[in-house]
Amino acid sequence: MYFYRLLLFPTNLALIGTTDLELDNLVLDLDRKLKENGVADDKIYINKRYFFSNMTLVRFTKQVEESFREEVMKISSQLQFEPYMVDSVTLVQGNASLHKKKIINTWMLQSI
Repeated sequence: MYFYRLLLFPTNLALIGTTDLELDNLVLDLDRKLKENGVADDKIYINKRYFFSNMTLVRFTKQVEESFREEVMKISSQLQFEPYMVDSVTLVQGNASLHKKKIINTWMLQSI
């Protein structure tokens, strides 16, 4: 898993990752070009070998300022994480700080 980019949505800030950087760059470039040409993003991503991860870091209660957007873009362009193996996924229920958490289940992932 490679985490490599911050993505600012209208209501949250997320850390984005993938299992294949080249594939992700291809998809992002394609998406950008489609948007530039007014083509709707109606692609379906189904693949058992590659996947994308979108980890919410913070949720916003109001619209963020332009200076914040610029800082996020600056930090995102400088991110450098070492890749690591994701071998399990856990579904957790809890409050925003996970102070009161309940583990629903954990699943071990298989290599393809």
